[in-house]
Amino acid sequence: MIRKNKGKLITIGVLLVLLIILLIFRSTSSMSDFFALNISSFLVKIIGSISNLISFSLFEIVLIIIVSIALFLLIKLIIYSIKRNKDKLFRYFIFISLFSLILIDSFISVCGVCYQRSEIELPFYEGEVTTYLIDDAIDYYLKDYNQLSLSFEKDEKGVSKCPYSFKNLAKIMMDECDRLDQFNYYYDFTARPKATWLSFILNELQITGIDFPFTAEANINYQMPSIDIPFTMAHEIAHLKGVMREDDANTVALYICITSDIPYVRYSGYFRGFSRLLEIKAFTNRKEYLELLPKISSQISKDNNDYYSFFEEHDLLDDISTFFNDLYLSLNGEKDGTDSYDDVSQSRPTGEVDKNGYEIREYTSYSPYQKLLIQNYINSKKGD
Repeated sequence: MIRKNKGKLITIGVLLVLLIILLIFRSTSSMSDFFALNISSFLVKIIGSISNLISFSLFEIVLIIIVSIALFLLIKLIIYSIKRNKDKLFRYFIFISLFSLILIDSFISVCGVCYQRSEIELPFYEGEVTTYLIDDAIDYYLKDYNQLSLSFEKDEKGVSKCPYSFKNLAKIMMDECDRLDQFNYYYDFTARPKATWLSFILNELQITGIDFPFTAEANINYQMPSIDIPFTMAHEIAHLKGVMREDDANTVALYICITSDIPYVRYSGYFRGFSRLLEIKAFTNRKEYLELLPKISSQISKDNNDYYSFFEEHDLLDDISTFFNDLYLSLNGEKDGTDSYDDVSQSRPTGEVDKNGYEIREYTSYSPYQKLLIQNYINSKKGD
């Protein structure tokens, strides 16, 4: 039995050795960076250059093929286990081992090693954060945010419409993400965002996008509210530029959006990031925070409420999605699981309250979003 399958057993041994080598490269950030920039980037570029030529998403096709093969092998294994056919049982066990190791090795080679990379390279603010700086930054963004909210055509519900087709927006976001090539951290290949056929299922799973390493595609749920599509495109493209940690991909997406000259792209970034600046004011001076809220355009509230209402109405499979995504992220070293999507800052109580009884807090560390927004504001003032 072993002699007949000698070639396959040797292949399994080689794949296991390769897996050990890949896990060694995942052991430190410096080794992960080296592998990502020299091996993973090459693989993504080869695969992606082919898939970028195809207008439709290959994700569903390849996924169906993988799942079908896995189910076929599993069913055969169960049948031969029941029949106690040792020869065929052993043979299918080998097939399953080969199939699994090929998938695992391929995944780690293309993108899995990137979960252990060093910190992303972006222009973060690292100086002193003063009340005046936060006030000026909020005023700067709020003025632009309000103006943008009134500049787009509205649909029958009064919600802002995206001025671009999906195809044109995908091209815009590819061009925008090419700006990351100024940094040494990111791959020079930019994936093409594609509308996934399974968007109606992604709605119920509450998934906005999926990067698929086996086809190097940035798959987008095109049925979700359009305000988040530019940000989601940038997020999924970031994954295929070597940024696998979810909070990092979000931060890269925010950078791309808020630094864009394209109004709707910038609007999408503000939708995701402006509230993080407001949080600083909410924690440190509740009175001024409450005075700011009426200054926010009602159109912004309408567009935001439309987004959240959409996903409140589509949550049939949310628990399933959260469970498997949390498991996937945990297995790849994201100890916080799905909480790793969050933009995290740290503050502590000062022991004081204002005259209205609100607790006053002070920040011990600012979040990536906050530092990015502050630095972008400073850069914008330098350019004036």
